[in-house]
Amino acid sequence: DVTVEQVLRMWTAVNRRILDRHAHQGPWLFVDADALAATGDVAPLGRHVGAEVPIGRIRPALLSPPAAAAVPPDALALHAELLARRSP
Repeated sequence: DVTVEQVLRMWTAVNRRILDRHAHQGPWLFVDADALAATGDVAPLGRHVGAEVPIGRIRPALLSPPAAAAVPPDALALHAELLARRSP
């Protein structure tokens, strides 16, 4: 089984690599998945990818770690950085 801690480490590693290697090239759309699920506003994402994004495919329960999960400081810092970069 995969633990929440392992998922958070993987999320941090993948997103850090994307920012470090690719975010400075080409057009990027940073999306806050929790806000997307809460508002249902998929229009900016659809415009960016050039396709309809069905909101029903987003499952809010899968977005955030359980409340009992201790989120490591590096993951919190990276999440804050991504939020600062998100598109309006």
